[in-house]
Amino acid sequence: MDHVKEAAHDESSMVIARVWIKNLSAFLNAFERRQWPLLSKKLEDSAKETLRRRGDMAVAVGSEDRQSGKDGSQIYFMFPQALKSDSPAMLNRGLEHLREVLSKESAGIRPELECVIVTYPEDGSTADELIEKLSR
Repeated sequence: MDHVKEAAHDESSMVIARVWIKNLSAFLNAFERRQWPLLSKKLEDSAKETLRRRGDMAVAVGSEDRQSGKDGSQIYFMFPQALKSDSPAMLNRGLEHLREVLSKESAGIRPELECVIVTYPEDGSTADELIEKLSR
């Protein structure tokens, strides 16, 4: 969360969003475990393609280790120097791309995405505070 430290140093704002697949188990059951990392990479690449501003980031992160096949179960979007009011427009494009990739690859499973958005400094002044709010 070095970006939070940079935002604090620059006294600027930052929006961070955590997106996850609510029905992940259905996708994991539909794919062989060894195929999931490939789809996860496609999701991360798709999320990155939606970014418009220099400095915006999208990263796939797993809730378990990479050996488990569950890497990429979450996508984090980071928008430095952005306000929470800007986040719907910024995220909608990313969410639509993620849904498209999942729908194409899913063999009929309808993707259900969930999202939590936090803003620095409104929702927390430290990385730990923001992480705690993102984890809810």
